[in-house]
Amino acid sequence: MSCIPLSLRGQGFELKPCLKAETRNSAVLPHPAKAQLFHLSCEQRASCGWTSSTCWGSGSCHRKFYYITLLRDPVSRYLSEWRHVQRGATWKTSLHMCDGRTPTPEELPSCYEGTDWSGCTLQEFMDCPYNLANNRQVRMLADLSLVGCYNMSFIPENKRAQILLESAKKNLKDMAFFGLTEFQRKTQYLFERTFNLKFIRPFMQYNSTRAGGVEVDNDTIRRIEELNDLDMQLYDYAKDLFQQRYQYKRQLERMEQRIKNREERLLHRSNEALPKEETEEQGRLPTEDYMSHIIEKW
Repeated sequence: MSCIPLSLRGQGFELKPCLKAETRNSAVLPHPAKAQLFHLSCEQRASCGWTSSTCWGSGSCHRKFYYITLLRDPVSRYLSEWRHVQRGATWKTSLHMCDGRTPTPEELPSCYEGTDWSGCTLQEFMDCPYNLANNRQVRMLADLSLVGCYNMSFIPENKRAQILLESAKKNLKDMAFFGLTEFQRKTQYLFERTFNLKFIRPFMQYNSTRAGGVEVDNDTIRRIEELNDLDMQLYDYAKDLFQQRYQYKRQLERMEQRIKNREERLLHRSNEALPKEETEEQGRLPTEDYMSHIIEKW
């Protein structure tokens, strides 16, 4: 799940990083949509001071940015992150900037000792209360400054959760585009219709992911859903909003097609009428010849 700044330029678009320590190359789109996607939370975006128009370097300003993201089923996403961490992945370079500062070790303790958490079991992964994998999608979409960033004593936990969820929903709704990993073709369609761009290849739906290869029982699934309750609520909201946007774009496309077909029919009819008018003009020639013949007799 990423909060990505996108700037359209000419026939392609570009995506800009903010903090080098926070960025991670996650995908490259083929021409005409040449870009690199950078992993960035919306809180980090706010720390950059990004607005709808931001200057980059000493060149042109007034460049409009569109923020986009992809969401994933929370259980699959959680299992995928566990497998990633199990193989030795860490986010040590992430600064977790919020309100202009990084969290203290007391605010954000580590789940493990040593260089990484490789080899951790799923049970160990779920048992860590400081695990940032819990509700990651809501946390990365919400404005953490509303709840005191990573200071858990700033407001009561229930109130904090509700504020974060509503903030994440609002930011998701305000984005120019977002997609769902489980609906690749619809995601591609929405992206292309939103930004008037075409991918050179159709998106593929890969259901045999690393998370899909993990066998877990129902009790474990329920535990993961509990740990990611905010993400589950956000995903339900996202699916409904996604379908609304998709249906709207399809209706708009059908309406545009009807208008195009009507214009083509009118053009065809006007072209058919043209030879008939020429025939009528040719039919008046004998009258002119007849009158000329009478004049000659006079």
